[in-house]
Amino acid sequence: MDISLTSDPFEEKGMEWLRSARDVAKNFMIRNPEYDVKIGGGAAVNVDIVDEVYEAFPMAIGVTAAFVLVWIGIAFRSVFIPIRAVYTLAITVVYVYGCSVFVYQDGIFNWFVYCKSPSAILMSAQLDEIWRS
Repeated sequence: MDISLTSDPFEEKGMEWLRSARDVAKNFMIRNPEYDVKIGGGAAVNVDIVDEVYEAFPMAIGVTAAFVLVWIGIAFRSVFIPIRAVYTLAITVVYVYGCSVFVYQDGIFNWFVYCKSPSAILMSAQLDEIWRS
């Protein structure tokens, strides 16, 4: 059976629909073990990847912070310098993530050029530099 959504399956609304559809399918298979329901496609792969990345994110942050604390602490024989380094890295990551959300999800530069993609602005700026040289 094929199901088509009226909204974009790669946006948050479509991803939430997919998660709820998987929950319904899981409950259906519990009540009817003779059936096997699978939900696939590009959006399903995208949801799986996003969920895995979000699940692994706290561990990656913890391992990175521990690595920086230990190695910079050993290198400089200090307690304050590694804490400051971890703080500096965290502030930088939060700032870059916030700016990325602001540009790519909220579309802060959509008024600048009549296009839906801010990456088109960046590509045109890069091509302009290449053509000038």
